[in-house]
Amino acid sequence: MVATATPGTNTKSTGGSPAPTTPPPPTTEGAQVRKAATSGGTARFSYTKGYVDLLELQPGAGYTWEAYRLANDYVAVRFTSYYHVSTIYAYWSTNKMPCIVVYEETY
Repeated sequence: MVATATPGTNTKSTGGSPAPTTPPPPTTEGAQVRKAATSGGTARFSYTKGYVDLLELQPGAGYTWEAYRLANDYVAVRFTSYYHVSTIYAYWSTNKMPCIVVYEETY
């Protein structure tokens, strides 16, 4: 399953459906696109002029997902299974560099 996220939301998205929004889909024109792969799935992000947008995500088999917009320049994605959590933080650093940090937790 591939979920396509829509930018501009301040709501949490879970499961297999992105949160409903009215803004147009993000464009990758002129943007820096980065992909993060974790044990729980993959996500693709667009970095444009101080904004980070979640373009798409692909949870692994047996994983659910949650996506959060923490600020205009900060997005978090979490893939969860019964025994494992993969978390991706995508953001602009203080020196204006696109960053991705991945945490893997096994229970």
